[in-house]
Amino acid sequence: MHEKKLYAIEGPQPDPEEEPAANAPKAQRDAYQKRVDDALDAKCLMLATMTSELQKQHEEMNVFDMIEHLKTFYQEQARIERFEVSKALFQAKLAEGSLVSPHVLKMIGHGGNSTTTIKYVETS
Repeated sequence: MHEKKLYAIEGPQPDPEEEPAANAPKAQRDAYQKRVDDALDAKCLMLATMTSELQKQHEEMNVFDMIEHLKTFYQEQARIERFEVSKALFQAKLAEGSLVSPHVLKMIGHGGNSTTTIKYVETS
């Protein structure tokens, strides 16, 4: 059911100024109302899955702006995390005569489940 509403988060939201006039064809009014309702459903679903702090930050945004803000927020956070993981990995050195397995596990531990860590280990 929710898959059918993805369009509601993929583009700008219906503008109240574009609302069809009361004398507009019923199909046009229904289509506009469906877009408004689907956008509201998507917004409610997204807000329900957020922490209360994120809810407060996003409750006044429409769903499209919410998605764009979250992308920006988490992309920056991911970039910083990738940098920190890369820095730790590049500084990690295997002591001469040491076993490789504990060293690899230590390197993996720097990034937890980070795909950056896994890609680095696979290419090493």
